[in-house]
Amino acid sequence: MAITIADLTAGVATDANNVVTGTGVFDDLMETVNAHMAAQFNLGRITGSDYATVYLTAMQAAVQQAVAYVIGMQKGNAEESLLFQKEVTEFAQTEQSTKTAPTTTSVAGRANNLSTEQAKGFKWNADQKYLKTLLDAWSVNVSTAGVASTGVVALNTAEFLQNLITNDINKVTDSFSCFASLLTPQGKYLFDFIVVKHKDGYLIDSEKKNINKLLKQLNLYKLRSKVEILNLSNEFVVAAISKDKFLSFEKSENKEGNTVKYREDPIILDPRYKELGARIIINLEKLYLSLKKLDLKPSDAKEYYKLSFDLGIIQKNTDFLQNKIFAIECNFEELNGIDFKKGCYIGQENTARIKLKNKLSKRLFPIEIIKGKLKHNDLIKLNDNEIGKVIVNSVYPFAIIKITEKNFNFENKFKCEDATIKIKKPNWLPKI
Repeated sequence: MAITIADLTAGVATDANNVVTGTGVFDDLMETVNAHMAAQFNLGRITGSDYATVYLTAMQAAVQQAVAYVIGMQKGNAEESLLFQKEVTEFAQTEQSTKTAPTTTSVAGRANNLSTEQAKGFKWNADQKYLKTLLDAWSVNVSTAGVASTGVVALNTAEFLQNLITNDINKVTDSFSCFASLLTPQGKYLFDFIVVKHKDGYLIDSEKKNINKLLKQLNLYKLRSKVEILNLSNEFVVAAISKDKFLSFEKSENKEGNTVKYREDPIILDPRYKELGARIIINLEKLYLSLKKLDLKPSDAKEYYKLSFDLGIIQKNTDFLQNKIFAIECNFEELNGIDFKKGCYIGQENTARIKLKNKLSKRLFPIEIIKGKLKHNDLIKLNDNEIGKVIVNSVYPFAIIKITEKNFNFENKFKCEDATIKIKKPNWLPKI
């Protein structure tokens, strides 16, 4: 009996609780894995940040066990058939040696049956090698798949978000996603994120390390609002893909925020700056198959964050900005994250005042270290005059810089305590 993929996975469907079910050995094992992982997550033994890693490891182990089980079962059946045919053949040789016709009960017939079973054994061996090749390929793809350090939150109402965020939620449709931020009442930065339409609600894609704080802040404003807020960081992952790859998808457009769907998974050309590429929000259970179907090859996440830094868009360690600078100083207007025509939102008054009175004298810039080392809050000077301060001191450093001169020279080298730096002006910023 030949081994088929249907023995491993078949009849895959999603039930009312969005749980993937099937009739294969792998499907049964994964149902058990999902139940146990859910229990451990609810007990707090597996955190949201570790869920993806644990899930992928468990999936790989389940595939290995499923293949081993199917192969063992089929091997046992084949060996049982061979032993049975051997017994029958020996009996035929002693009791029916006088028969000449090669019937199924004759020596010749039994020998023929034995050869058939041996042939099945050879076929089983071929199936075993095929499944091992499949397993090896699957293992490589899963182990090299990168998971971005982003988190996903789900909300089910537009009105709630409209009263909070800096952008107009009414812009967000199945074909368009927006960049926005949540501010303090004084207009200072708290969180930034991408808002994506998803079924009857919205997904919020934000830096993963800040998700719990973001959820807490949203719940503070919830009060008696009929809104459901869910942390889906353990169910979805976010992957970055190139702009060229995005434009190869059907119905895609070369404009910031353009959104297409792969099945139910949204793929968004970054609403901040399209040269940053696109993002796909993928259900964790469909991760492997979705990436394979889309012909996406894994790469180091560091390449993506390096691109973001070179473009002057901060995505790592944004918590260092919290309560420190105004959102408009983060260049969110130029990054399509502030709508000055929408109604009131938290922090709107000061944001609008800075804009209308043209009092934007400071901006967030990436900085390049020429020599030395940076420390957090290091002062930046030009000719002994303070012009800025290091806000994010990491692999991708950013500083808040005063732009007071009409002809501010970005080619200058600046003193920063024990270091020498250059200030990098993003191409998407207007002439300043």
